[in-house]
This record gives sequence, structure tokens and C-alpha cells, in this order.
Amino acid sequence: MPSCNVFATCSPASSEAGRRRFAAGAFVEMVRLEAARTLISEEMPLKTIAAKVGLTPIRLNRAFEPQFGVAPRLFRDMHRKAA
Repeated sequence: MPSCNVFATCSPASSEAGRRRFAAGAFVEMVRLEAARTLISEEMPLKTIAAKVGLTPIRLNRAFEPQFGVAPRLFRDMHRKAA
């Protein structure tokens, strides 16, 4: 009997639904990261910012750098000196 993966790859509806779910999840994370970027300029711990935008501190750190090119802490330091 074929595995569930075989059925998922053979079914166009399943793969399209999976792509939509992935796209929706990526969009939600992008919105959360944008909100975090805005909050980082405020004087609150990164742990608090992560909670406010619905991310764990680890996820914030791992997702922020690919999106904005620097780690959250460095982003904050750069904007403190520029202000």
C-alpha cells in the first residue's frame, strides 16, 4: 500500500492546498517580522517583542536576519546610533 506522501504528491488538490498554506504561513511570518522590526527601536527586551508579535525569541532571531540582513540585536544597535 502506498504511503501518504505518494497520495499527496499525486493529488493536484493536495499539492495546491499545501502551497496555499505555505504561502499563508510565510505571509503571516513576514507581517510578524515587520511588526518586530518596528518595535525593536523601542526600549523593550527582544524576548518581549517576540511575544508581542507572536514569535518565540528563537524564531525571531532565526527569521529576522534572512529577512533584514542583520540579527535583531545588531539592528537595534545600528538604529540607536543613527538616532
